[in-house]
Amino acid sequence: MTTILSIRDLIVDFKTRAGNARILNEISLELNSGEILGIVGEPGCGKSMTALSVMGLVPSPSGKIISGSILLEGEDLVRASTTRMRQIRGGIISMIFQEQVHSLNPMYRVGDQIAESVLLHEDVTKTDAWERALEMLTKVGMREPEIWARAYPHELSRGLRLRVEIAMALSCRPRILILDEPTAALDVTVQAQIFDLLKDLQRETGTAIILITDDMGAISELADRVAVMCAGNIIETGTTEDILSDAQHPYTRGLIACIPHLETDLSEKRLYLSELKEAVLTPEELGQGCAFAPRCPYNTLVCEEIRPPIKSIKGVHSVACHNIKYVVAV
Repeated sequence: MTTILSIRDLIVDFKTRAGNARILNEISLELNSGEILGIVGEPGCGKSMTALSVMGLVPSPSGKIISGSILLEGEDLVRASTTRMRQIRGGIISMIFQEQVHSLNPMYRVGDQIAESVLLHEDVTKTDAWERALEMLTKVGMREPEIWARAYPHELSRGLRLRVEIAMALSCRPRILILDEPTAALDVTVQAQIFDLLKDLQRETGTAIILITDDMGAISELADRVAVMCAGNIIETGTTEDILSDAQHPYTRGLIACIPHLETDLSEKRLYLSELKEAVLTPEELGQGCAFAPRCPYNTLVCEEIRPPIKSIKGVHSVACHNIKYVVAV
């Protein structure tokens, strides 16, 4: 596979009243063409900030990319001009934000909003842009697109608004689509429909997808590879199969244990994140060692003093943990 996006040693800091907060700590990720990469972790771990960094939307002036690179087919987006980033956003990289219910303008019909995105990035007529809008609404499974295109956002359910967002994001045939918690507010039936839709569209268009979520169930349904984030750090990466069947980091195991299973043996000893000692620390409170150390049941002195490097276990499966020998034995 060809690497289309490469994030290398990305550091993002925020200035707060309590002092400097490191939100992303030397993040390194790669996205290959035509694959779905899942980024998973608890709320506040830096998943969305990673996506905003890629889009050039880190909140300023409080937030700032300190160092690192974001290479889009060799072009460093960290150093790209404002004009260039406007061309990239929506044209080459599209993103569906976490609160998609607020992403659509309530004053305009949804068809006009999709057509506007096409007009912004492509040299086409208004008629062609409108036809593209109808085509995309059809692709996302909205029958009678002429009717839906003339509807206002408030006339649509959450599931239909998400379909419109997907249609808009893919209207300019981007190379990369970033989905930030796309199905968080949907019931399980609609979630399943959206997952099937995304897989079908991904196969049809070849668009590479970054799926951001705190739901390991969603990861198991969609992702080809997984990167696990904890407190601004990448702590484990690998194929979805490797992560779900042979997770090495205790934090990853805690996330997996949160997936509900009807056949779960209640006598089985499982590590739940809610049972871990200590509360989640703020970025200002984190020390120099492992970001998970204060909550880890295998915590040692070295964990608190030295940040573990991410090391390869087998193939593409890597983990950042000083005590793998203990974790694997559990």
